[in-house]
Amino acid sequence: MELIYTCEKSEKETLELAMRPFKRYFRTVFAMAAVMFVLAVECFLPELIAEGVVPKSGMDPGGLLLLISLTIVWTGWFRRRRFRRCIMDTYRKRKTNLAEYRLSDESFYAAQGETKATMPWSEFAKYRIDPDALYLQCNNGSVVCVPDWGGRGVDESELAATLEKAGLKQMNVTRARRLANAVLWVTFAIIVFGVVITIHRTWETLREHIVNIELKRQLYELVWGDGSEDGNPYSYSRYWKERGNFVQRFAVSHCKFGFGERWYIFNEEAEYDKVGLAATEGDDVWCVYLPLGAVVQCTPEEFETIKEGGTFGDFYPESQRGKWLERVRQHAQELREDMDDDQ
Repeated sequence: MELIYTCEKSEKETLELAMRPFKRYFRTVFAMAAVMFVLAVECFLPELIAEGVVPKSGMDPGGLLLLISLTIVWTGWFRRRRFRRCIMDTYRKRKTNLAEYRLSDESFYAAQGETKATMPWSEFAKYRIDPDALYLQCNNGSVVCVPDWGGRGVDESELAATLEKAGLKQMNVTRARRLANAVLWVTFAIIVFGVVITIHRTWETLREHIVNIELKRQLYELVWGDGSEDGNPYSYSRYWKERGNFVQRFAVSHCKFGFGERWYIFNEEAEYDKVGLAATEGDDVWCVYLPLGAVVQCTPEEFETIKEGGTFGDFYPESQRGKWLERVRQHAQELREDMDDDQ
């Protein structure tokens, strides 16, 4: 085979031909982002409608999926824009747009002005033949576009036979392969969705556990503490080092929770958990009791109902903590004995 010719292409034509092999890749990227976005909306939008505001939790799964989908879109758009810019910059630096091509049984030759290159077919791995362009994929992944090869004395079957004899494989993807790739990407998106949901639920469970233990640590210190970490069953050294795993200890050491307004609880009518501490943390209000360790997690609205109902005891604000302590200390020894029995 001997194919020798010259041709000249405009900037627009060059850009369209050079981008053609990558259009399917970018469509796949944006399609995957669309799937992630739909999953995010399914998870995120109902909560927005129900609450009327954007959830404050930084670990909201819908928010994370939305962020992932936007990141994929931005990455795909950035790579596409950079690739187009590279093609245009290369085109505009040329001193001439007239190119000469020579394809033989042994090698590929291209010359444009003073720039000349000869490459044996062993430098290429795949090929794609379109009516108006030949695409040669190098072993390093880059693609060489050879325009206007048709109608110059060599037909497609002869060109394909030469390339395959040299060891190149077709770049074209069959319909079955495209369908398999689509299924693979959708499956990947669903797996990511599942992983995000799992991480979110695991974190929420761990966060609730940490908040619960931290409030109990503070409550124990107020009622019975002598300032010693070793004497507090809910301290880091006694609770997390003895019962927690590596992940839990890491989270406790590095995650700080900002408790807001506090209330001190004493329920003299209760048979066991008479002493309690309530505090706001994020969008929730937590009520923990000792000595047996009951826990109540509720919204601020539900907490107001609890306080007014009186079923959970008397609630003292921060300004009346001393009054609360006076009542608690009358039963401190009895409560401590119940705690020791429970331990």
